Formats: sequence, structure tokens, C-alpha cells
Amino acid sequence: MKTVHLYPEKGQKPKLVLRKLLGYKGKHVGKGVFARVYWCTKLRRIIKVGKLTDPYLEYVKLIRKETSSLVPRIDKVIYCHDFEEDHVASWKSLSAYAIIMERLYHARTPRQKAIRDLMVNSIDPEDCVLLESIVEANPRPAFLRDLLKLNKRITKKADRSRWDGDCALDLDVHSDNIMFRANGQPVITDPYC
Repeated sequence: MKTVHLYPEKGQKPKLVLRKLLGYKGKHVGKGVFARVYWCTKLRRIIKVGKLTDPYLEYVKLIRKETSSLVPRIDKVIYCHDFEEDHVASWKSLSAYAIIMERLYHARTPRQKAIRDLMVNSIDPEDCVLLESIVEANPRPAFLRDLLKLNKRITKKADRSRWDGDCALDLDVHSDNIMFRANGQPVITDPYC
């Protein structure tokens, strides 16, 4: 994963700088509170553009060195900073980021929907204990071991954030945040809000 920092000239809006740099005139495919998602036909990739206050960036930090197949493959993260002197206190909300990543799809088949539901429920601490007992009884399914390990890292980071004071991360794993690669492999796209 490559990281780039941009510092636009005074008066330039970070999101417009990113649009010009990446040339994404792609199809708008989704949006959330902090970001919008575009399909860029030129790159054949997804481009997620949002504010630096987006909790998704904490997930990006978490998965930077993650080897699990359950996390999205991110090619590049671009930070575009707005450091206008009269906005120093709120620079984070004025700055933007763009992430270039693989294309993922919502669950389509009954099997994918069942896997998605298992993954959504496994974040719950009680269900996580059940998942641990399943993995102990049958250590063969690598998918379940990976899911358990990733769930522990996700919940640990959210718990730790409550003590940091900077920003508290809340878990936000629901059916729209579990998507699939074209080959059917499940991915946890965005577990925080």
C-alpha cells in the first residue's frame, strides 16, 4: 500500500485537487456519512473520497500490515491537506483523502448471504465466544480462524480508542459492510463509525 501526501496551493479545495489528479469521472456507486465511492473505468478500480475525520482511515491503519484475505486490497492512499492559516483549528475537517482499492460486490447468492450473516454476528462478543468454540472443535476452516483473529483486532482497536480521547471508534458491522470479491471471497469493508 503506497501513501502520498499532497499540499495544494491556497484557495484550492482538497476534494477538487484529488478529482483533477485522479481524473475520476467514474460512476458514483455509494456514499456514507464521511465519504463517497466511485467506480473509475480508467483505472478499473474503486476510488473512495472523503474527509480526514472519517473513521475508515483507522481501519486502513489497522489493515496496513494485515495478511488476511478478509480485508480489502488497497493500492494507494492519498492525503490532500488544507493548511490555510485561518483554518488551522479545523484543518482535519477541511482536508480530504482518496483511496484506490479493489472492486467489491454485495452478497448475491444464498451462500454469500449466510456467510455475510455469520460475519456480522461474529463481531458480537457472545457470538465471538461461540465462534471460538467452533474453531477449537474444528481448526481446519482457515476462513473461521482468520475471521476470529481479525474480529479480535477490530474490537481491540475500538476498545482502545475509547481511552485515547482523540476519537472514539464504534463498531458498525452490518450487512452493507460485508462485501465479496468477484471470486466469492468475503471482505469486511468498514467496521467502524
